[in-house]
Amino acid sequence: MKTPIATLALVLASALALAGPPEGPRGRMMEELDLSPAQREQIREIRQRGGSRDEIEAVLTQEQQARAKELRAQHHEEFKAMRKQQMDELGVTAEQRAQMREIREAGGSREEMRAVLTEEQRQQLDAKRDEWQQQRGDPPPAP
Repeated sequence: MKTPIATLALVLASALALAGPPEGPRGRMMEELDLSPAQREQIREIRQRGGSRDEIEAVLTQEQQARAKELRAQHHEEFKAMRKQQMDELGVTAEQRAQMREIREAGGSREEMRAVLTEEQRQQLDAKRDEWQQQRGDPPPAP
């Protein structure tokens, strides 16, 4: 989690999934969908064995599937707004954004994305990442 796009993507990608621990974005989605205990257990089992979103959605009713789609769309818009805000806070230029977009589209690594940032931007990003992790209660990163 070391670049603006990759950091947010990793932090928020879990919100796209439908199962997980009761806290955080996945837990909120499970609550929002009003999943039964049996559905929650089925979804946890699917996730543990690396199942797909299609397998998870098969556990849901049609109404729950429709609501999950709405929630994912809502999340996507919130994610875009947060990513833009972070890029603005870091002072990422239009040229840097274009470079990052190209790297992302080519399947580049976090290190490649980070290399686009100035040293000051990388330090700001690291500080933000640490702040987010503390807010979520994550353990500090290993040295």
